[in-house]
Amino acid sequence: MIVLCFFVLSFSLKAESVFSLNLERDIVISVFAIGLSVGSFFLETPPDHIPNTLNRNDINALDRSLMVTQRSATIRHISDVTVAGLALLPLLSIPDYRNGNTLLTYGIMYLQAVLLSQGTENLIKGNVTRWRPFLYDDRELGPNDRNDSFPSGHTCSAFLSATFFSTTFAMEYPDSRWKWPAIIGSHSLAAAVGVMRMSAGMHFFTDVLAGAAIGSLYGWLIPYVHRNRNSENDFPIILTGNALLVSLKF
Repeated sequence: MIVLCFFVLSFSLKAESVFSLNLERDIVISVFAIGLSVGSFFLETPPDHIPNTLNRNDINALDRSLMVTQRSATIRHISDVTVAGLALLPLLSIPDYRNGNTLLTYGIMYLQAVLLSQGTENLIKGNVTRWRPFLYDDRELGPNDRNDSFPSGHTCSAFLSATFFSTTFAMEYPDSRWKWPAIIGSHSLAAAVGVMRMSAGMHFFTDVLAGAAIGSLYGWLIPYVHRNRNSENDFPIILTGNALLVSLKF
């Protein structure tokens, strides 16, 4: 084994995370995530035609019963702030901020989850024509009106952060008395984002439901596949107390 020490850092090795990186696996995941995220912008199918007006009766009964057609800029802004706040929650799962290897692992995991969720969301948005609820107000539609209601991107991002945080926190601290408060609290905030997006006239209930499912899937899946199972498969770049180590096996 050849060990190269070439970058001095100010981290000190303390608590070890239950998550680790694997070179082959993470290259595959990262390439796929980037490809999905970038490719989704080039695989968009525009609507065949733009109707003059929209009819509420064309909406399924569930969504119609819960739809709000009045836009609210205030509620939209609150939902934006809430989503941004939820994105910081995974920081609370990190067992030691001075452990550079753990910070690297969490950073790569979260980036992979974000790219996968956004790529999936954008791919669906670009190929499913669904007009926003606020457009069902008996006015004529124009070419720039929004037909990308499904799924809800804000709700997707909110549940991604909440589920990523809940999963990492539960795995890092399985016996913590804060585990269930963290899970329930974070997902309650994510659900509140969905409610706000509906209340602002931006989304239907099924838009929110689909966004929550996509975000939750990747928020759980990425931490799960990175959980330590075999130390021999660890990523060969390790940040220790005073150096960055690259391990090469022959």
